[in-house]
Amino acid sequence: MPLYVALYPIAADDSPTTRDYLAGLEGQRFAAIDRFFAREAARYHLGLDTPLKIRLRPALDAVPPQREPTAGRLATALFTLKLRAWAFLHSGHAHEPEDIRLFVLYHDPERTPAVPHSLGLRKGLIGVVYAFATPRMDGANEVVIAHELLHTLGATDKYDPDSDAPRFPDGYGDARQQPLFPQHYAELMAGRRVISPTRWLQAESLDEVLIGPSSAREIHWPEHPEAPPAERPEALRAPPLETRAARCPAQPSAARTAACSSGWEAASTERDSRPIGSPSRSVNVPPASVTIATQAAISRMLMSVSTTTSI
Repeated sequence: MPLYVALYPIAADDSPTTRDYLAGLEGQRFAAIDRFFAREAARYHLGLDTPLKIRLRPALDAVPPQREPTAGRLATALFTLKLRAWAFLHSGHAHEPEDIRLFVLYHDPERTPAVPHSLGLRKGLIGVVYAFATPRMDGANEVVIAHELLHTLGATDKYDPDSDAPRFPDGYGDARQQPLFPQHYAELMAGRRVISPTRWLQAESLDEVLIGPSSAREIHWPEHPEAPPAERPEALRAPPLETRAARCPAQPSAARTAACSSGWEAASTERDSRPIGSPSRSVNVPPASVTIATQAAISRMLMSVSTTTSI
């Protein structure tokens, strides 16, 4: 029997854009999430054709409490209690089972170009997702929804919170890929596809993403998955780096989603001037032998794209 995930949309503002977007939502809009988990379950030989099922619930008028960015341990504990109490009052009253409840707050990207951090609570099986009310951001929204959903099941983040760098090896789509860069996939709990030792991009859809072995162990899936395809089909490949750079500025924090100021067509990740694995961070890096062996390939790749801000 699958896990049933109840998704409650919420208008985070009074924009007509948000209102119209929520009015047009239907269950089929989230079918890509169901397909993603079915694909990954098959790769891990889970034995379930449908490991989970998203069920769209009616929109809520109430807005959940929000954790303060500077909240300490005690304040965070109080916040989680408030959120669980709020969720109890405003959801769970359907006749169908609701194993996991996700509250998705949609924002008009014209008003809110960067949204707060989303979160998922294992205790209570509750997630709060901040998303954008535009079809052009549906793919990025789905990545965030799936990411927070996996948090409710016990998976942990696989990126460095300071730099947003995917951790090696757990945060790479395939740490054994040769050559190592660019990675063909992003790991779901890292959320970013590594294209070189100093560059990574936020996944724009679940077609770019897989669940890595470390995350699978955390949610008690079987070990020893089938290897991901050597290369994603042409139709599923992300646009070239120069295309993304032209249409999307850097977002203020890769732990949250940001809309593009040029047509809101995609999401990008913040990049800073420090490389992955600088001494002040605990980010693991690939073995030196692997990195050296791929320098020629990296150089060829970087010559084919326009210059972007280095991390």
